[in-house]
Amino acid sequence: VPAGQGKVFDRLRQGHEVCVFVLTTSASEKHRADARAIYSTWAKQPRPAGVEVFMVKDNSWALEDLTGSPEEADDVLTLRGNVDLGFLYNSVRSFLLWRYLAENHVSDCRWFVKVDADTFLNLWALE
Repeated sequence: VPAGQGKVFDRLRQGHEVCVFVLTTSASEKHRADARAIYSTWAKQPRPAGVEVFMVKDNSWALEDLTGSPEEADDVLTLRGNVDLGFLYNSVRSFLLWRYLAENHVSDCRWFVKVDADTFLNLWALE
């Protein structure tokens, strides 16, 4: 699980009304394409005030494959662990995410939302 340092953690700790976490996987090119599509469309601005979107990936693929840039992103969390975090273990990845958020960021967001990369979320409906 993330060490808690870097741009994404600074952004998360700013305090938000709703934090949306998009759980991604690199299991296939389709899964990676779904994640890239979300990252470049509804996960970006404009969105309602107080609503933040964070992409969640594992170590099986590079940040640049998701964001298109090798630079540190302020909206991508990387799950780490000594368990297989691949596609077949989605429930484990979800559990690790929820556990990490509960232990480290419970006061940073009023509401937490988890979606998968094949999901469209109308952020304006969360306003």
